[in-house]
Amino acid sequence: MRNALINNILGSALKKMYMGSIITMMVTAFFVNYSMADVTEDILEQLKTVQSYEEVAKNVISNSIMNNGMNIEEITQLLMDAIVKFATEMGDDISQSIQQASQGAIVGTIQTAAQVGMDVKKNTTIASKTIIQSAMQACKNSNVEMNTIIKSVAEGTVNGVVMVAAGSSDVVIMKDLTEGATEGIVNGASETMSGAGLAEGAKAAAINEASKGCIMAIKTAISKTAIDAAPIIESCISGAIKGSGEDKNIVAQTLTDMKDDIPEVDVNKFVLPIQNDQGTKSEEEAVKEDIVDQPDEETTTTTTTTTTTTTTTTTTTTTTSIWIPPTTTTKPTTTTASSPYR
Repeated sequence: MRNALINNILGSALKKMYMGSIITMMVTAFFVNYSMADVTEDILEQLKTVQSYEEVAKNVISNSIMNNGMNIEEITQLLMDAIVKFATEMGDDISQSIQQASQGAIVGTIQTAAQVGMDVKKNTTIASKTIIQSAMQACKNSNVEMNTIIKSVAEGTVNGVVMVAAGSSDVVIMKDLTEGATEGIVNGASETMSGAGLAEGAKAAAINEASKGCIMAIKTAISKTAIDAAPIIESCISGAIKGSGEDKNIVAQTLTDMKDDIPEVDVNKFVLPIQNDQGTKSEEEAVKEDIVDQPDEETTTTTTTTTTTTTTTTTTTTTTSIWIPPTTTTKPTTTTASSPYR
């Protein structure tokens, strides 16, 4: 049903954004006859002809999905490499070029996934993660700060989601795509910084920038539509929490810092469960450690024997104390229900 609704949207203004048959012909050509080594040069040629990062990215990704023989991760990496190379040669703003390409790439993903009957939300998450990882990799040797790239990808991807879904009156579609895109972006940024072997602070900064970038971008984009912002922002927050994995506390801190920026939602609804979840773990560990450190209590059993001897009678009396079972003291623990964002 959701795929069908999204398909209906494709008949609107979004479909009219295509530049014409020239792009389709150029993109299709290299998928049919060219090796992966030639793809970057073909993308550069398209950029020279079309002069639109967004349009080229959209069509490259769309055609790679339609062509079952192409590796979407490889194509996305080649796309971003070409975008950065072309922007550098032309003297264009790299971060702005990445933002436009990210927007086109996610639009191409959503449109094509809906057309061919794929799981749109799942593929939105996968594509978003691939887009940000490819962009970060492509820009690692540029003079642009990594957090700036993360912000650009977040803004471009979220804008693309709104562009596709805003034409639908179904808020569920918008929520699904927003959550999926944000999850992919936050997770992709986190994994990339972890894999780079950088300090833990760099990973935290990436998660913070990705989460904040998505939330603020969705707030801005939604404000230009007739859609109620609160549930969409909440879906964005939910996606950030899912994407952060074991680092939910970083997202919680980001939300706390952004409290005044997003008055549309009650951030405590998301922050408190995370904090309680973290607190429960530490309490349990503390109790366990305390029990281990306690010396074992001992119960002593004493036996007394008295012997009295006469010439005619020998009486032996044995007095044994009653055995008292060892007493085990267990400290009470407080159990808090697991967070739904675990």
